[in-house]
Amino acid sequence: MLMVTSDFSRVPAEALPSAGEVWVAQGFADRLLGVFATSFDRPVMLRDCNRVHGIGLSRPLYLTFLNSDDRVINSGVLLRPWSIVANARAKHVLESFTRLVFPIGCRLRLCDLEN
Repeated sequence: MLMVTSDFSRVPAEALPSAGEVWVAQGFADRLLGVFATSFDRPVMLRDCNRVHGIGLSRPLYLTFLNSDDRVINSGVLLRPWSIVANARAKHVLESFTRLVFPIGCRLRLCDLEN
C-alpha cells in the first residue's frame, strides 16, 4: 500500500487532490484486472503502462498519465466502459473511479506506508 503525495509547490497543498492510499498492480493478472483487483475504494497505479482498457466496466474510470519522472502529463481523462484510452508519451497510469485532476507537470511520489 502506498500514499501519493505531490511536490507541486506553486499550488497550495489544500488545493491539490489527494489520491490517498494507492494499490500498485504487481504482475500480469493485477494489471489486467486493475481496479477490479481492489475493493474499488482506492486508485491503482499501473507501472510501465500507457494504455488502459475498460472491458468489463459498468461505470467510467478516470486516468492520470505520468511520464518516466512521475510527472503528470494528462489528468482527469475519462475512460468509458468497453473503450480503450492510450497516451504514447506516458510511462505509468493512475486509475480511479474518483475523478482526480492533478496539475500538468505535478510530480506524484509514492511513499511506502509500511516504513
